[in-house]
Amino acid sequence: MAKEKAAKPKARPKAQEIDKAILPEDEVRLKPILGLRPGVYLFGFYCFLFVLLLFFVLVCPGLVQSGNYLSCNSEPAGAAVRIDDVYRGTTPCEFFVAKGEHSIEFVLPGFNTEALPVVVEPVVFASVFRPKKLAVEASLKTDDPVGVFTLAAKEYAQWSQAGEPTAAWHVPMVLSEGAARLVPWATEPSVRAALNDVLEEALLYAASNYALQDAVQAKALLDNGFAPTSLGIMQSLAGFVDMLPEEEQFDASGWVAGGTRIVGDLEFINIRNTNSSIEDFWICTTELGPMNWNDAAEWCKQHNAAIPSERQWQAAAAAMDLQGNFWEWCSDGYAPYGTSDLGPDKVLRGGSTDINARGALPPDTGSDFVGLRPVLTTNDTNKHE
Repeated sequence: MAKEKAAKPKARPKAQEIDKAILPEDEVRLKPILGLRPGVYLFGFYCFLFVLLLFFVLVCPGLVQSGNYLSCNSEPAGAAVRIDDVYRGTTPCEFFVAKGEHSIEFVLPGFNTEALPVVVEPVVFASVFRPKKLAVEASLKTDDPVGVFTLAAKEYAQWSQAGEPTAAWHVPMVLSEGAARLVPWATEPSVRAALNDVLEEALLYAASNYALQDAVQAKALLDNGFAPTSLGIMQSLAGFVDMLPEEEQFDASGWVAGGTRIVGDLEFINIRNTNSSIEDFWICTTELGPMNWNDAAEWCKQHNAAIPSERQWQAAAAAMDLQGNFWEWCSDGYAPYGTSDLGPDKVLRGGSTDINARGALPPDTGSDFVGLRPVLTTNDTNKHE
């Protein structure tokens, strides 16, 4: 009997085939909900999520922040904008305002305040992507253009003592900005003449090259407006040169510095003139401050010292390097060059960048840029032999 062939053992399924095999207990089948097949209610669920996303993106921002953006402009520019007596910016500016009725005011010193009612309608749909801005414009008027320019000239006189601007220190061109605001009024010859008179007075306080540049631009704007011609510019420059005050000349020859003495913690150096018998004096080699003139006078009273006269300061500047960080007080009352009108202000000399600069401030006014370089009193000085 032929031997029966032994039955071959069944091959074990490969691991890959086992992984691909789907067993009944592995299958997941969604059940109908309320008689709806899974394909129907899943489609509806995804549609709901899409609509909900659109709602939060397109509608919800307009409901949460119900209002509109205002775009405010004024002529001249630079007016403060107030919404319901609350400051919101300076023209030109944009900001968000809640829906409803509001009162908007445009305020600029010297100009008549203009108040306008504004009704803000909310933008609900797609407010993020299509913000609808409500434009509000105001044309400001003034009954006293000369008074407006006088305010700019006073501010110019204060800023001109700040020295030359740097990358970290900005000096606004307040005089030319004031002139630009008054160009429509400067077309009247009598008004333009009065504005130029104010400009000429302001030039008495010009204490830096930047201040002169500001004044030149103001002169060009007053004479030529916003569209100057070459001839007009040349005529303005010629008129500007005629306005410049003539500086009184100081004879700096013969002044020398030599010999020092220590008084307390301060060092004083002797300033004398080799060409004459002018009384010599001792001036501090360092600056003190910052302080106002009244505080400087009190300090000198307590330390047997004095605030230098303007002539003493000029003599010291001719004899030694007085470059420093401060403008320095002088004892003299201030009278602009070319006049004898002494006002309440006190003379300032020097400055951080221009040793020949001259300015003035009220004696009770202080600044981070103003200090003192005292001199010893007469009892402590010597006559040069």
